[in-house]
Amino acid sequence: MKQINVVAFQHKLLDSMKIHFVFHVFLLEPCHAPTIQRKIHEPLPPVKISGKQNYKVEIVFDSKVSNHQF
Repeated sequence: MKQINVVAFQHKLLDSMKIHFVFHVFLLEPCHAPTIQRKIHEPLPPVKISGKQNYKVEIVFDSKVSNHQF
């Protein structure tokens, strides 16, 4: 990140992002390191039903409804 003037900062973004790369200082906030360490769990092995591999969904963490469809 590079400061352009007193109230503007230039940030390097991916070329695929279609937004301007200069931001006003009011749009920025400091980044804080996470205080909780995340545990990494190994994926569960697939459940075989009739010789085919299938997975059992135990929990859905998030979902989104788009155009009244799940």
